[in-house]
Parts: sequence; C-alpha cells; structure tokens
Amino acid sequence: MVLRLFGKAVVTMAKWKMTRKEIKWNTPSDDPNWDWTGTFEGTDVKLVLHRRNGTWAFFIGDFPIDAYFKTRELALEALEKHLGIFVPVKAADISTQFKAELTSLLAKYDATLESEDHYSGYAECGEDVRMTVSVPSRYGDDGSRLREGCEIDLGECFKGDAS
Repeated sequence: MVLRLFGKAVVTMAKWKMTRKEIKWNTPSDDPNWDWTGTFEGTDVKLVLHRRNGTWAFFIGDFPIDAYFKTRELALEALEKHLGIFVPVKAADISTQFKAELTSLLAKYDATLESEDHYSGYAECGEDVRMTVSVPSRYGDDGSRLREGCEIDLGECFKGDAS
C-alpha cells in the first residue's frame, strides 16, 4: 500500500520485513484538505483540518488530543509520537530514540549487551569481536526459579530483520 501526502508517494512499513505497529488508514484522499480517518489497534484515529483557521489536529476516538499544526505532516508526526510508533529520519533523533528503546529493552529483561574479542591473543585479534546479550535467571523469595537465564550470541553483525 502506498499513501500519498500532498501528491508525494510515501511507502508504508508493509514493505519492510520486520513487523511494526502502524495506523491503518481508510482510503486517504490526494486532496490536501481532506480529513484522514483510520484505526490503530482497534481505536479510531483522525487527522482533521480546522476549516476556520487552516490548522490540523489529531483525534483518538472522539477526543481531540493536540491541535494547531501548520501542516498535515506535522499533525501525523505528532500523532505517531503520541501512539509511540514514530520513526525519526534525522540522525541525531534516530540515535536518541534507538538508544532509549535499546535501554528500555535491556532494562525489561535486566540484561546486558557486551562485545569482546572472541579469541584474544591470536593473530586475528580484534577481527573476531562478538556481541552477546546476557539475561540473568530470576528467583523467587522461596528459591524457585521464576525465569531461566540465557546468553544470546548476536555474532559479529546482527541485523534487525525477521530472518
């Protein structure tokens, strides 16, 4: 599916191999003044143009969440940020968001991410650096294991695709 914003084609995340939460838009119009309606995880969302002042707002359900955006693109970006699905395009923003999400994931599992020279002391020293995620076991007050620990070997290069 390809959406059009002001006549420019925008490829949706459906072409990506990874699964990502996204807004399912109901046949958006190419008309830049047309309101957009869609659903996100079963909840109605809308981008609405205020006809009187020419600014955009977004709604979740029937409730206006934020308004007075100069363009539809700015309103869409704010809606995606509000829903937690915004993917930034500027390098500094990507770096900040990626580190925050990685830190959150590591904290969720009380995990650590380490990289080390797998065969230190050999002639190939530094060429065989491997990344490992360590997730510790969790035990209850009575000593019973609540969660099994594990080490996840990410190898020398780990790509975020589904394969």
